[in-house]
Amino acid sequence: MSVTLRRVPPNWQHPTEMCHANRYDSQLAYSAPVGHKWRPLLDKDWATAERAWWWDRIRSAAARALWYLPSLFGWIEPPSVVRYPWTPEDQPRPHFWDYRPRWRSRERTHYQLYEDVSEGTPISPVCASIADLVDWCAAQTAEVWVGTRGMMRAEWQRFFERGGWAMSGVFTPETGFVSGVKYMARDGS
Repeated sequence: MSVTLRRVPPNWQHPTEMCHANRYDSQLAYSAPVGHKWRPLLDKDWATAERAWWWDRIRSAAARALWYLPSLFGWIEPPSVVRYPWTPEDQPRPHFWDYRPRWRSRERTHYQLYEDVSEGTPISPVCASIADLVDWCAAQTAEVWVGTRGMMRAEWQRFFERGGWAMSGVFTPETGFVSGVKYMARDGS
């Protein structure tokens, strides 16, 4: 898992699913509405994923056809297992609701902190500027991200100045295991 800063439209509300309990309610400062949980969204948009899915199918069909061509001329033995046509289990088609919307860059004027790799769910509200997001993160008494309890405003500012991305955690001989956000926000280079 990692945490990343994303640009979103001002009226963006991450989709939710009905659920009896949100697994982050007691851990993180920002969570889904009561009785719901965040629905994971993949990082790329659906049109890109659909296009890649079709090209994979075309490339695979072409490769199979070229591979079978020598057997048609009798140059090699035909394959014993024929895997054509495709089955849905080979590679499922991308579902529209699993991907984030495709926004124009001029629409994405606000900022939101997201957990990135495993689920793609928000860990902060939508903020109009980086300064607002820094203020929100510094004002939290609960953890914004794992291991960030008690981080000061200056540390959050350094984290966002360095790109706003961090891995889950870092282990060094000097510090031991620390949160990736805390490591990226450390003093020095």
